[in-house]
Amino acid sequence: MPSFDLLTLLWGLPLASAPIIIHLLNRRRFKVVEWAAMEFLLASARKNNRRIRLEELILLALRVLMIVLLVFMVAKPTVKRGALAGLAERGRFVLLVFDASMSMGYREGSATSYERGLAFAEELMASLREGDTWAVVPAVGSGKMVASEPSFDLDAARAAVARDRLPLSDSDSSLPRALEAAEEVLNAAREGAKEVYIVTDLQRASWVGPGGAVAAEDAERAKRLSQLARVILVDVGPERPSNLAVASLAMEGPLAVAGAEVVIRAEVASYGPEAPSRLSAHFLVDGFRQQRLPVRAVGAAGTAPCEFRHTFRSPGIHAVSVELDADNLPKDDRRSLVLDVRESLLVLLVDGKPGAEPGSGETDYLRRSLRPGGNGAGDRLSLFQPEVVGVEGLSGADMPRYDAVVLANVERLAQPVVAALESYVRNGGALLIFLGERVDRDFYNRVLHRDGQGLLPCSLGNAVGDPNDGKQAVHISDDLGDHPFLRLFREQKVIRLSSPLFYRYYTLDVRDSPAPQSAIRIVCRFAPSGVPAIVEAPFGKGRVVVFASTADNAWNDMPSWPAYLALMQEVMTQVARDPGFGRNLTVGEPLVRHVLPSHFGKPIQLLRPGESRPVTLQATSTGGLLAVTYEKTDRAGIYELTLPDVPQQPGTAAPSRQDFFAVNVPARESDVRRTSEAELRKLFPGFEFDYRRGGIQRGATAERAEGGELWRAFAYAVLALILIESVLAQRFSR
Repeated sequence: MPSFDLLTLLWGLPLASAPIIIHLLNRRRFKVVEWAAMEFLLASARKNNRRIRLEELILLALRVLMIVLLVFMVAKPTVKRGALAGLAERGRFVLLVFDASMSMGYREGSATSYERGLAFAEELMASLREGDTWAVVPAVGSGKMVASEPSFDLDAARAAVARDRLPLSDSDSSLPRALEAAEEVLNAAREGAKEVYIVTDLQRASWVGPGGAVAAEDAERAKRLSQLARVILVDVGPERPSNLAVASLAMEGPLAVAGAEVVIRAEVASYGPEAPSRLSAHFLVDGFRQQRLPVRAVGAAGTAPCEFRHTFRSPGIHAVSVELDADNLPKDDRRSLVLDVRESLLVLLVDGKPGAEPGSGETDYLRRSLRPGGNGAGDRLSLFQPEVVGVEGLSGADMPRYDAVVLANVERLAQPVVAALESYVRNGGALLIFLGERVDRDFYNRVLHRDGQGLLPCSLGNAVGDPNDGKQAVHISDDLGDHPFLRLFREQKVIRLSSPLFYRYYTLDVRDSPAPQSAIRIVCRFAPSGVPAIVEAPFGKGRVVVFASTADNAWNDMPSWPAYLALMQEVMTQVARDPGFGRNLTVGEPLVRHVLPSHFGKPIQLLRPGESRPVTLQATSTGGLLAVTYEKTDRAGIYELTLPDVPQQPGTAAPSRQDFFAVNVPARESDVRRTSEAELRKLFPGFEFDYRRGGIQRGATAERAEGGELWRAFAYAVLALILIESVLAQRFSR
């Protein structure tokens, strides 16, 4: 039984009575008058009366049927199954949701899941016929996905599922996000038979969130999708997958220093029902194998640590990797880490009160604590390289070049400098702020704190105490807590942080900050007042540390105590830029490299993993800093960036500088454990789908919907009836 999309138009059916009414009116049109001369003719006509009436009834029936079919046609009849299904217009809308995540590269037998899925997709597109519409949603990544534009082009359909158009990615996949894109496409599609084919390896991690649950809105969306279209789930994954992967790789400690031993820790994970009997891990530095270590037994669905030690002889950018022997999913058998091995840490000291005499400047004691040897014999023993500038020198400084920036008793800053500082810290830099008599408290609260939205993690209260009255002095409490800055003082009792006296300090108020209290940490407090002495908080990817007193001896006697040198070096070591910061990414994360103003307008070359031709990039301004950005990090491996250096002298150019970035596969994508059809129906209640195992089934992809629209068949019928009625009317009139 057909249904009608425009049911209200069936009110036009009474129009089918018009030919009948006209016929009846024509029969009663003339008054019958007896006429003797016509009796002879009437006697002759009665012989053909039955034939004429039959002809009139045939024409009447044809005209009534034409009107009925015409009304049915404009009401858009549809049918799903039954006798009329054979007459239905069967133009389909076929939507292919194709999982192209890294786990689809799992090889079982002679083919990978991706290859089986691609073969199915090719057969599906080959089954399309004239009038069918298609679209593709590549299920790659965990963000919002974009479907291709619906198209009638059958040649383009076959090209859309070619390897170069639908490549296997090194990224993860979120099927709920793919279904979100599919729903948008279906809602915008024309009426008719709609089919959604989801080609996937049924990896559980691609269907559920990190906690193993499904969001309520995702479950509801899947239910709506199955109401909009017929859903066919095509399972091309292995039946019992098992995988080994390097799940993590990190350096122990905050710094990698040339000439010092560096500890690299890796974690090897096993996913699946089978545990390997013997396993080895290879350690590589700059592409060359250095060590091979056996990994202790990894249980099924377990992990095992692996530790390597290496001494870098020269500073610079180095890439280290840990590699396992290849298995059925080779992409995650290797994980890399790029480190900036330092000879020293560059620290920019901004002196808010420069002095002409030694020790009279605001940063003199701080500079000496960071580099005690000065330029003498001890210079080579110091890790830090401090540079001192005045406030005016900060505006022209190349901030990304420094590991940390220190503001010491700085009164105020120009707005462009504030913006540049915020961008610097947000992108991983460290900012240390020492207060003092020159500080404009209103500027710090209004511009730097900005109701908790700015760099300053706390607002400044009043300055407390008198630098000339030692009787009111306070000291840092012996209750040191667990902050990492104070590790050295907790481990020994010879150098005590409570020894120095503080005569004057600002009260630091963290209570009015909208940031989570867990993000803002009070490093230590003054005793006996209990007010914060040092406050530390993250800002973007960097960190900000605020000291309540001065960096020199104007408000305290700390520079004369051993605790000053120990605290300054410990804090600076821990807040300085991570040696691997910004250079170690996950597939899909943007690659960002800050460059010099002299690089603006010059070509910057980026070589992708496994490719021989570099990509040419241009630097742009980002948050007041000049940077080169590359978004398409869709391949795991080492990316090599070549920066043209500026001429050192007129007519001579320094060699190009190379930088490296490690892009690794998402660790979660290595978990190849599957969900099942039954579990999927439980996770997504109301999500109706046809399950198909094995991918390719000869002739299965060519199956058509059991029905469709009937309007075209009705239109052909109306045209045929018009032609028949005209021919018969002409013939009957002879």
